[in-house]
Amino acid sequence: MNYGLPYMGSKNLIAKTIIDALPCASTFVDLFAGGCAITHAAMLSNKYGGFIANDLSDTPQLFLDAVAGKFENERRWISREDFFVLKDSDPYVRTVWSFGNNGKDYMYSREVEPWKRALHYARVLGDLSPMREFGIDTDGSSADIRAHHDEYKLKYTSWYGENVSLQSLQRLQRLQSLQSLQSLQRLQSLQSLQSLQSLQRLQSLQSLQRLQSLQVHRLDYRDVKIPSGSLVYADPPYRGTDGYVCGSFNHDAFYEWCLEQPFDIYISEYSMPSDFHEVLAIPHRSRISGTVNNAVVERLYCNHPRQRFGQLDFLGQLFAEAV
Repeated sequence: MNYGLPYMGSKNLIAKTIIDALPCASTFVDLFAGGCAITHAAMLSNKYGGFIANDLSDTPQLFLDAVAGKFENERRWISREDFFVLKDSDPYVRTVWSFGNNGKDYMYSREVEPWKRALHYARVLGDLSPMREFGIDTDGSSADIRAHHDEYKLKYTSWYGENVSLQSLQRLQRLQSLQSLQSLQRLQSLQSLQSLQSLQRLQSLQSLQRLQSLQVHRLDYRDVKIPSGSLVYADPPYRGTDGYVCGSFNHDAFYEWCLEQPFDIYISEYSMPSDFHEVLAIPHRSRISGTVNNAVVERLYCNHPRQRFGQLDFLGQLFAEAV
């Protein structure tokens, strides 16, 4: 089961584990909702009557748009130039077409962008003309590319060297980068298409009655009104990491705010100050960026003393799902 949107640092792999461990409440409040993986899992859990998804970014609205079917007919190819023109105004482009879904950098390198464009046209639009421009006679399928790998790689590399307008040194470096690719098979996947399909699958939530009780906000966490009887979950940017769209985050101010609140706040982090109480530890694989896939232990803390839920030994299962 996939939860929420493709998103840098998504809790998709451990969303159900976290929700299963949290207490029931009248309202589930996700203070830093991000791609809404935790909110999505909470909505399917039957443990909560209402939901508040808050984030400074507009990504929770993208989640709602996906549920409403806005991307059912989305087929666009987004070039590097398109990305930088649109990313600040179009959350779909910013999320789906960014490297590691980081919202900042274009998904594909310059060397492989024309190849990815040709694959997108072939597989999404049914148009093989970009492949023909490379001198490649193919149906665009993985099977055909595997069968003619050396031939197609040579033709694409030759086309790139002749047609891409660059300074001679840059062209040489990029040609060497292309030639060093051991296999075009590694380039057959379209991450953008995989992310789009994840958005389209969210349409299945349209019939969920609990969806009508979902509120989406773009507020500072301190400005979110917490209804009585709520469970508050917080997944702020991890201390010591960067790359988040909304800039820097004051962790010390957040810790102080949490300790001042009378209600329970459950916080996902790798470590927290001693004033907070660890209630859950989950080994899994970190996906904080498109290139990081490290073994980590995600920990859940509470601002008030709570019974420890226990160390969950899902290491083998989660690692199998992550690789």
